[in-house]
Amino acid sequence: MRIVLEDGLFGFEDVHDYELVDSGEPGPFRWLRATSGNLAFIVVDPFLFWPDYAPDVACEGSSAPELAGGEDDVLFFVIVAVPDDPLSATANLFAPLVVNARSGRGRQVPLRGSSYPLAAHLFPEDVRERKVGKVGLAGACSDAQER
Repeated sequence: MRIVLEDGLFGFEDVHDYELVDSGEPGPFRWLRATSGNLAFIVVDPFLFWPDYAPDVACEGSSAPELAGGEDDVLFFVIVAVPDDPLSATANLFAPLVVNARSGRGRQVPLRGSSYPLAAHLFPEDVRERKVGKVGLAGACSDAQER
């Protein structure tokens, strides 16, 4: 899908033309890749990780013509930052990308006055700390080992 961001992205205001590309791996992550140059961002549909995410983009002036349409026409993406430890990946919930699915036009919308963070962890703390799947020795059979 081709996406035109008239205002660009924060920090990359001069780059307007992108394409949304599957990552080539199973999972929810996609690439938002500039059509010229080597610029690319990992993006994800925020509702897959935060089902109660409710950005009020209408109050941010995002009812611009390029985003007009029914709810089914609007797509949301958030940019993901992946550090050396991928389980510590975060997403920018404060400034989602809002795209009209029919026209491919969109913008990055800062949610001023919201409590959405710039860096929300994708994975819960027990996953980040690798506590999921561990079995304690208490109450286990005598030859049990901690995984």
